[in-house]
Amino acid sequence: MNTNRFRQFFNDFKYSIALFALIVLSIYLHKDVFTTDLNGIHLWRQTETQTNIQNFYRYDFNILNPSCNVFNGNKGNIRRYEFPIMQWVIASSYFVFGEKILVTRIWMFIFNALGYIGLFYLLSLITKNRFISLLASSIYFFSPIIFYYSINPMPDTFALSAGIWFLYFFTKYVQSKKSKDLYLSAGMISLAILAKLPFAVYGAAVVGYLLINIKKGGFQYLTSNEAIKVIVSFAISLIVPACWYLSVMGDWPENTTISGIFNEKFDSAKYLAILDYHRNFSIKEMLFNKISVLFFYAGLIFAIFKKPFKMQHFTIYASIFVFVILYFLYELNMIGVIHDYYLLPFMLPLYLVAAYGIYHLYNVHIYSKYVVIFMLFLIPKLTFESTMEWWTLKRVGIPKEWIKYKDELRNAAPDNALCAMLNDDSGYIMPYLMDKQGYCFHSDNLPILWIDDMVRNWKVTYLYSNSRKVDSDTTLQKYIDKVVLEKGTMKVIKLKIPQ
Repeated sequence: MNTNRFRQFFNDFKYSIALFALIVLSIYLHKDVFTTDLNGIHLWRQTETQTNIQNFYRYDFNILNPSCNVFNGNKGNIRRYEFPIMQWVIASSYFVFGEKILVTRIWMFIFNALGYIGLFYLLSLITKNRFISLLASSIYFFSPIIFYYSINPMPDTFALSAGIWFLYFFTKYVQSKKSKDLYLSAGMISLAILAKLPFAVYGAAVVGYLLINIKKGGFQYLTSNEAIKVIVSFAISLIVPACWYLSVMGDWPENTTISGIFNEKFDSAKYLAILDYHRNFSIKEMLFNKISVLFFYAGLIFAIFKKPFKMQHFTIYASIFVFVILYFLYELNMIGVIHDYYLLPFMLPLYLVAAYGIYHLYNVHIYSKYVVIFMLFLIPKLTFESTMEWWTLKRVGIPKEWIKYKDELRNAAPDNALCAMLNDDSGYIMPYLMDKQGYCFHSDNLPILWIDDMVRNWKVTYLYSNSRKVDSDTTLQKYIDKVVLEKGTMKVIKLKIPQ
């Protein structure tokens, strides 16, 4: 008995050390990015989230009032989309550690590392093989998209981690029938949906579980009381997300995830091109890398010959896969070839398939074990080399001087000055980089009547402009007090009310 306990303790300790070592490796590979300001791919989405965090700390700590730095439309700067639980938690820590991008990045890394640990435990439940689970969860942790977003402020990865823990606790409940596991799984899916609505598709696991147990006149393996407990638990877990989203959706713009493919006229050629892009690039370069994608393809091949549908609880995981594909097809026009973070709900089902591939490749022959392990050793290095450029100016679709001269541009106007800003069609990047609140415009479009209104009625005192069409307009000159700073194509102009 003592020997068995010692073996169990040693195994637990061994895998804990392995998980910890891989987390430390990821920290080391990210070491040059932790203290750098926001930059790189999808800067607009990162700055939107970071601005929410800053404004909770600086102005209004009410979790119901996530705000940005722009007031366009004279409707205030409150922007209620996903429930900002992640942003609020990070902002809370600013009261202790100060307002630092390092704090945000550390929190994001913690959230994503928890997802990695959750996947390890989930796969351990499914495969009953901890070593295979360690290998499979590690290729997830070092997938390009997770490696990049793991220290960037994005609620999508927070929701993904919560979704992984939901499936872990739900699988545990299915095996143990313990109420604690059921309630924890319901709490995790509620958290995932609150943080990002598309992760509601993971609830398909519950639907699949109930459906496979239904037979004529009742349930095959569940008692009626157990079935009711499952249904009621998850129904309760949806109350808070439903209340939030139903109360805020009316203020969302029309081109959102809700309208999906109905937001525009169906264009088969366009959609086929998008699908081809994701087949050729996203799967091979973002969701997986050139090595880990081989395990995914192996999982698909083995699924044909090994008949995994005979596995216990297969329907639970297959239901998620089906619903994620339906979500992808519905949101295809929104995802396009740009919004790769919309693909994050795919990560869990895709890596379940990859784990299936690793499991069979590892056991197909005595020498295949060494091949699999060797391939896995190459993945962190390959991901690191392929993603390092993603954090650089090379991958930012904005004028480089916005970042290059950021500090001088920020200091050119007082911190509390309301500013008009050109040209930023995101509405988030320039206000964040200049660290100013005010009004954002794009396409060299700032009519003189708008300037007059902002100066006279909305207390706008500075203009950040890279548009010679606007700031050289003769009708604007009477509103210009002086040019405070000029860096590259950027000018910071102090405005005045004309006499």
